[in-house]
Amino acid sequence: MNGSAENSTEGTPGDDQAPLSPEVTVLLAVVISIAALLTIAGNVLVIVSFILVKELRISSNYFILNLAITDFVIGVFAMPVYAPYLLSGVWQLGETFCTVWLVIDYVDGSASVLSITLISLDRYLLVTKAIKHRAQRSLKKTVVMMVSVWIIAFLLYGPAILVWRTLSGVELPEGKCYVGFHENFPFLFSTALVEFFIPFTSVAVMNFATYWSIRRRGKRLRRHGAMRTSNIRGERTGRSTGKLARKPQLHLTVRTPATKERRLSRTHTFPPAQQDIKNAAKQLKLSGEPPSQRVSDLSKNTRAREKKAARALAIIVTTFAICWAPYTITMLVRSLCRSCVSDTLFEWAFWMLWLNSMLNPFLYAMCHMQFREAFKKLLGPFFCRCWKCVTGDKLKKRPSLTDINKLPTPEDKQKDTNGAI
Repeated sequence: MNGSAENSTEGTPGDDQAPLSPEVTVLLAVVISIAALLTIAGNVLVIVSFILVKELRISSNYFILNLAITDFVIGVFAMPVYAPYLLSGVWQLGETFCTVWLVIDYVDGSASVLSITLISLDRYLLVTKAIKHRAQRSLKKTVVMMVSVWIIAFLLYGPAILVWRTLSGVELPEGKCYVGFHENFPFLFSTALVEFFIPFTSVAVMNFATYWSIRRRGKRLRRHGAMRTSNIRGERTGRSTGKLARKPQLHLTVRTPATKERRLSRTHTFPPAQQDIKNAAKQLKLSGEPPSQRVSDLSKNTRAREKKAARALAIIVTTFAICWAPYTITMLVRSLCRSCVSDTLFEWAFWMLWLNSMLNPFLYAMCHMQFREAFKKLLGPFFCRCWKCVTGDKLKKRPSLTDINKLPTPEDKQKDTNGAI
């Protein structure tokens, strides 16, 4: 989260801002504390869910875990360390700890962006090249990619933070904490390309391609289902009108895209040929829904699951853009013309970065079905106890933590679906 450093440059917070009033100081302290607690709690919930629920431990969710770790570090370290500096205007933890904080803050922010990019890439490959991607990915490759995110993030900022002041010969003012390259536009623009502009462009393109692929496949499936339904109806009509008079037996074969061929055989004895087709149809009772309805439901369920996954990713990416774009733009403008960006505006743009870390866990809860179910199972007993203490009533019992690994898997749901047809 790069804003913390530049935000402290040339007396910000401090020299060129009026001291905060006691009321404002208390209000900011409360807001920052709540934001930090929400960030910590939300991301701990994601991490604990991943650890306890084995169904969540799939390759795609490892990238979500990586993102949750970066957000957790923001809440547990970056926010609490920066808060006293913001409220007092004076860095009181020494130059060495200032360097440590800056390295962690910058590297963690870059790792967050790269993790979002990996999530987008993984979703794109799952939708557009599902078979090949599932065959090639493995836990080892996933871990290598996660570690690579942190290495790239460190190489992007770590060396510059550690050696810039030594090479430039510019000392850090007493009571201040900021990086030495805060006014170096070429360096800041280069890092902004790697940290925001290229990732955001890539994520936007991949999400567009993902949605386009889902839309095309949905159209093909609907056309295929319509053709199958037409064939089934034609087969039933032809046999009923042409052969029913000669053979008082009716055999019906139904084929759907999601199941193997099933031959439903019913033998009925009808009166001579004058038996009307409507009476014959009444005697033939098929179990379950009509084939056309079954085809439609299966296609809708499949497309709905993929669309929900893509929509969840789109929400995360959109939030990332809203939170990061203001800071990136104001940082670049400020490096060229400091007076063009007020300290207050830059401070708000900087805090938008940390807002992203606070929101991400709640985005998972709303948009990711299995994470949402895990959250319910983890928090259910807690809320039940709280409700009982307040009202004396008992809520409907939720599974305890011992049942946490009993979430339905996609394979289980597919078996249930096949068994119901």
